[in-house]
Amino acid sequence: DSFRIASEIMAREDEIDEIESVIGGFLDGQSDCKEGMPHKSGKGDAYDRGYAAQYELDQINNERTRNK
Repeated sequence: DSFRIASEIMAREDEIDEIESVIGGFLDGQSDCKEGMPHKSGKGDAYDRGYAAQYELDQINNERTRNK
């Protein structure tokens, strides 16, 4: 029974590590875009999504500012 519990804990730790990696990649992409750095290809899907989300947000905010 303790082996099963340990196995479940290790599986959860792997899931947490993967989630942290995805979040970190997204935030890295978002940060690079905010800082005006060029997009870095090959950094992963999460990085691409973070960069794209920030780019889109910047475009929306720029349009709103321009139309005032």
